[in-house]
Amino acid sequence: MPSLPTTRDEAEGWVRNFHRVCDTLEASLLDTVFARDATLQFGNYPVINGVEGIKALLGRQFALLEEMHHKFRYGDVVGDRVYHACTISYLIKGDTKENEIEIPAAAIHHVVTEGEEKGLIKRFEVFIDNAPVVQRMALFAPK
Repeated sequence: MPSLPTTRDEAEGWVRNFHRVCDTLEASLLDTVFARDATLQFGNYPVINGVEGIKALLGRQFALLEEMHHKFRYGDVVGDRVYHACTISYLIKGDTKENEIEIPAAAIHHVVTEGEEKGLIKRFEVFIDNAPVVQRMALFAPK
């Protein structure tokens, strides 16, 4: 992860790197972008504490996906916060490409500003309605 972004262009590059990591669907890589004691607030779900908890939650979700792609729309940085909007495409395992789901999302990344974890996410707030993805996943869940 690059160090703390301070300009709009740096913020865009920082977010695009974050997206690349997430789009691999490899939960084991999340500790390259999240601080050890990071928190995740994903929509209306309970807050997840610690990178290991984040890896566990997202790992369970990643296991149900064939593909996920983030398309950066715009963003900026103010102090230790990187803001961005994107569109996320999801393809559920077992589904066809024609049923790919696109959902708009916005996020705030609170970034560590100093020390060995400088540039990593300490708090990640995601604003998204992922109900269409959850509903589609239910169709392909093991019974």
